[in-house]
Amino acid sequence: TIPSSTAGMVKTVLVIGSQKIDFHAIFKDQKLSFDGEPIRVEQAPWELISVTSYSDSGAVVTIDPHPNPIPFTNQGTRRTVTVDFVLFRGGTRGTFHQDFRNLLLALMYVNLPSINSLQAFYDCQEKPLLYRKLLQVQKRLGTLEFPLVPQTFHPDHKAMYFLPEFPVVVKVGTASGGVGKMKLMDQSQ
Repeated sequence: TIPSSTAGMVKTVLVIGSQKIDFHAIFKDQKLSFDGEPIRVEQAPWELISVTSYSDSGAVVTIDPHPNPIPFTNQGTRRTVTVDFVLFRGGTRGTFHQDFRNLLLALMYVNLPSINSLQAFYDCQEKPLLYRKLLQVQKRLGTLEFPLVPQTFHPDHKAMYFLPEFPVVVKVGTASGGVGKMKLMDQSQ
């Protein structure tokens, strides 16, 4: 639930991600169940957002106009809003050296509420941190109850002296969706 800090005011939900799903339509005419306050949706991808975080008053987000706004929304205009809740629908890094972790850190600075904790979302952006969390679960439950595919992490190519047995899958970079992955059958590849 979205915390109610100021009764009687509209609560702003910031949805960060693509335009594939119209969250304006999903939340249309919805109200908070515990006090009936209306919900306003602001939806934008990372690249259109800037954030300023204040320790005493929260996160203020400025959203630039979207080049292809969802019809019947305010996405075609520049707007500045105070955010009450955030819903992440995409990662913080893209395939072309895009990195929006600084914006995530600004949201974390004010401990903005979200579906999953901001720390969990941050950990999921960093594959080594995510695997570390999975290893902690495996240690607690045991390898039979929580099996994991063994992985090796090399922080850069200079550290790749000792390779595991072949074949291996090598992933370069942070992008998801299959970008930067290759299967190597032997060391000559």
